[in-house]
Amino acid sequence: MYMIDNSFPLLRIYVDHWEDYESIGDQAMLLNALRRLELYLGSCQFVGPLSPNNKGKFQYPNLVTVVPPHWEIQRDAGWLRSLYARLARRLPSRLVPKFKPTVFLDFAIFIFSVKFFLYTLGFHSIFGEAFRSTLEELKTCDVFFTVGDCSLSDYWLEGVALKSWLIQFVKRYVSVSMLSSQGMGPLTAPWARKRLVQSLSTLDLLSFRDFSNSKALVEAGGLHGVPYKIVMDEAFSLPAASHAAVWKVLQASGISQAEPFIIVNFRTTDFTQSTTSLLDKIADLLDRVTAATHKKVVFIPMSSGENYGRDYQAGMSLKGRMKHGDSLVVLQPPADVYLAKGIIGAAAYSIGISYHLHVFSLSQGHPTLIVYTGDYYRTKSNGLISFYAPPNRAIDFSEASAEQVLNDVLAIEKDYASACAGVMEVNKGIAEKNDWTIQTLKRLLEQKGLLPGWRVS
Repeated sequence: MYMIDNSFPLLRIYVDHWEDYESIGDQAMLLNALRRLELYLGSCQFVGPLSPNNKGKFQYPNLVTVVPPHWEIQRDAGWLRSLYARLARRLPSRLVPKFKPTVFLDFAIFIFSVKFFLYTLGFHSIFGEAFRSTLEELKTCDVFFTVGDCSLSDYWLEGVALKSWLIQFVKRYVSVSMLSSQGMGPLTAPWARKRLVQSLSTLDLLSFRDFSNSKALVEAGGLHGVPYKIVMDEAFSLPAASHAAVWKVLQASGISQAEPFIIVNFRTTDFTQSTTSLLDKIADLLDRVTAATHKKVVFIPMSSGENYGRDYQAGMSLKGRMKHGDSLVVLQPPADVYLAKGIIGAAAYSIGISYHLHVFSLSQGHPTLIVYTGDYYRTKSNGLISFYAPPNRAIDFSEASAEQVLNDVLAIEKDYASACAGVMEVNKGIAEKNDWTIQTLKRLLEQKGLLPGWRVS
């Protein structure tokens, strides 16, 4: 039986997220997750990771930052890796053993387990003050909520090991643990799949952001006992900046409201390889697109950091390589994620590699053409585009010619109104189930008597 009790403190949620404050997409997922959690659960106190060497440009009013629980493990793994490298240099190459990618991390996890056991016995000085503070904060949390993680794939197998460990470690402290709107794979290593699925099986709730791949991956791995559902990316329902704010930026860049434009983003990396060699081919494509559509093309940086190949510099390089570079407008990195989404929503449609470029375009009812390279982006791109019908497409630009991609652009142009209508129709279905994760979380918390204003008598 539930009775009203307004003396409850704020619900405390540990929000695990990818600490990339230079990425528009990662910021958007985190911001919208916090917004939606408070929309459904009321005011919350959030606790989130912030590595000691990360400046943490992202801020949120109710967010307390702590050293990530896995940072202690990563530090020790780095030390072990360095020690091994020094020893290996003294041996003939034929005598240097080959280890699986996570051997140093696994040993560091073992070391952490020993240290944590000593910590529980009262030897608190086994950890530094910063990490002890993290543990104290975790003890007060009610919910473990993961959003915005790109590590559950072959791209970074150590990320699979860390997330699998973190899920099981944090569960001892919280009443509800969950992963929201996750994308998984490609993940081909049997040990990595087994480890991930075993940890996921300890969750209370799980949802996926891609059309089918993540669901198929965990089902093939034998996931059981956890409610799960395919929803959409966490940033899908992020609000856009005002019309006035968006057009202030666009008009200052020479774009008129009277002329439709195409929004694009390309990078010099796909996280599996450098794509600098494709810049001339991309420039040729953009020349063809502007000539065939008579539209200007606006390049929007979706990151300000080096990890993403310096988006702005990539845009300027493309402009210099194009025969008609005056048709390409390169924007400065947007001031905030709401402005980025608004600018993308003002375009007729999107072309490019950035995942969230297309999430933002599609979520606002506009078609998209994903031009990717590499298995990492192949999985992400197909996972998103499979929600929608042609002329929305995902194309491997390392295999397709500029002429082939242009034909797909012209397919969007040919029946643009119908393409937009098709996107909007799919979006209606997405909107109906997109909040399933947080709605289910709310029900779980109510059942446990953890929401402010309720208690179990």
